[in-house]
Amino acid sequence: MCGFVERPSAKKAVKELKLKIKEDFEGVKRLAPTMQMAVIDDIDSAELKLFSWGVIPAFADNFKMTYATFNAKSENLFNSPIWKQLVGKKHCVLVCEQFYEWQYQDPKKKKGPQIYAIKAANQELTLMAGLWEQWVNKETGEIKYSCTMLTNPANDLMAQIHNTKARMPAFLTFDNYQLWLAKDISVKDKLELIAPVANDFLKATPIDKIE
Repeated sequence: MCGFVERPSAKKAVKELKLKIKEDFEGVKRLAPTMQMAVIDDIDSAELKLFSWGVIPAFADNFKMTYATFNAKSENLFNSPIWKQLVGKKHCVLVCEQFYEWQYQDPKKKKGPQIYAIKAANQELTLMAGLWEQWVNKETGEIKYSCTMLTNPANDLMAQIHNTKARMPAFLTFDNYQLWLAKDISVKDKLELIAPVANDFLKATPIDKIE
C-alpha cells in the first residue's frame, strides 16, 4: 500500500497539466493520510483541487477517517460497500511528485528499512487513479471532499521494494488520465486503463530520509 507521497505545488501541477485553480497551495514532501491531496475530479477535469486523503463515507457521523480508506484495492472495488458506490461515478486523479515505500531486510519483522522515492520515469508528475466522496454536515450543510488511491498487485520492481505487502498504486499517464475521468466511457474500459504498469514505467531511488 502507499501511505506517503510528495504533493507538488499548485504552480507546478497547473503548468504541467494545463489546469486552473481557485486557490494556490505549496508542495508537501511527506504527505500522509488525512492531509490534503492534490486531485483532479470528474466534476471539472480542468481544475486542480485539494481533497482530504482517506475517504469519509457519506453515511459517516463525522468527517474523521475511522476506516482504512486511504487505499482501495482495484481488484476488490465491487466487493466493498464503500467503493462499489463510487466506482464508475466518482473518479479522480491524485497528482504527486513521487511516493515513498520502505524495503526491509527482514520483511516479516520489518527490520532493516531502506526508503525508496518512486516516480513515473518519463513524466514530470506521477498520476494515480482514485475515487472521491463528499460528506455533508447535517447540522450546517457544509460539504467536505475526500479521496482514496487505487492500488494494484506489485510488478517485479515494486514487489522487491514493497516486500511486506507487494502492492503499488494504479498509475495513469498524461495521455490517458482524462479517460479515467470521462463520463462517456464504460467502467470496464476505465478499469483497463489502470492495469499494472511495467517495471520501466517507474524510477526508484534509494534515499536516506524524507526531507
